[in-house]
Amino acid sequence: MHRIVNQGADSSFFGTLSIGNPPTSYNVILDTGSSDLWIAGSGCRSCDANTPTFSSSSSTKQVGSPFSITYGSGEAAGQLVSDTVSMASFAVTNQVFAVCDQVSDNLLSSPVSGLMGLAFETISSSGATPWWQNLAQSNAWDEPLMAFQLTRFGADPSAQSEEIGGSFNLGFTNQTLYKGDIDFQAIPDGQETYWIQSLTKLSVNGTQVQLPATSGPTTYAAIDTGTTLIGGTEDVILGIYAQVPGSRALTGNSEDYYAFPCDQDVQVSMGYGSSSNMYPISPDDFRAFQISQTMCVGAFFALDLGGGSESGGNGGTGGVPNWIVGDEFLWISFPSLLPFPISPCSARIFRRKKQIPWEMDERKKKASHQVHFTYLYPHLFLDEEREDRWS
Repeated sequence: MHRIVNQGADSSFFGTLSIGNPPTSYNVILDTGSSDLWIAGSGCRSCDANTPTFSSSSSTKQVGSPFSITYGSGEAAGQLVSDTVSMASFAVTNQVFAVCDQVSDNLLSSPVSGLMGLAFETISSSGATPWWQNLAQSNAWDEPLMAFQLTRFGADPSAQSEEIGGSFNLGFTNQTLYKGDIDFQAIPDGQETYWIQSLTKLSVNGTQVQLPATSGPTTYAAIDTGTTLIGGTEDVILGIYAQVPGSRALTGNSEDYYAFPCDQDVQVSMGYGSSSNMYPISPDDFRAFQISQTMCVGAFFALDLGGGSESGGNGGTGGVPNWIVGDEFLWISFPSLLPFPISPCSARIFRRKKQIPWEMDERKKKASHQVHFTYLYPHLFLDEEREDRWS
């Protein structure tokens, strides 16, 4: 079990790994919505003086290939190298990763030095096999499982910039974090790219919201620890807020987001795959941000990704799924049956005991197509004039 840190009141979750011989420790964002590992290099001008940057060891080898990746919140570029990478007593020798001297402003916040992608090799910008997948395929774990337990501090006004973030479990199921039977939901065949589940049911305060389909690429949702909120297709997001009295679409820099009266209790429930279970998001978690004395921003926002399986196989532009399901779903804070993707073969549903375990199971199947990844981390920018309008 690897302890992780909640940074910036739920903005991101990071863990610590070590690289090289002798090993040097670095903090990295743990992101199931991408597949590349990279560390800021000594030439990183956007990194502050307190950000540890990569230092070569005696075992570092140059791969000799350039690297670049684009996220919704910025970009990183550099050169590929290989070295021994270790976390939670597991090590991969000759792990390929990038050392990035070009990092967009605000992409990293000290003491974080980089990002570890935990999705599949099929969407790796570098083409390298992700660290976790190397371990799973080499039978290094007792079980081919990863699990997240995430804490929540966004509603706590006394929260520090760094708080206990929960745990990242590798190779086993932590039975102290759940109870009840495990329900398996299949990841759609050939979709071992992101951790994909089919969103088949959605309701607001008990009223069903119509989905464009109950199967196929338009239902695909990526479960993403690197995203805070929940993004979906514009028509369905509109259907959600149509059930919320007093809600209104925001404009300008906040386009695609919706505000609603903070005193409204909104409970959205989501269902996945063939399961008959619905998994509720509490009203507190639906209130993502408060922007005035009376108005809040909802946790669901509209993604502008295009549509159709011809765009890449996942339903959105370049193969990005039509839904990105972030931490607002993963840290549900009350007893419930909850779904968590388990990989090419299945997703597991747990009855929660404490914080949520999110489990993934790698069965070594690979997708048949390459997908370029774009990271979707929602940022909300509200100017003073717009905020006054909601008072």
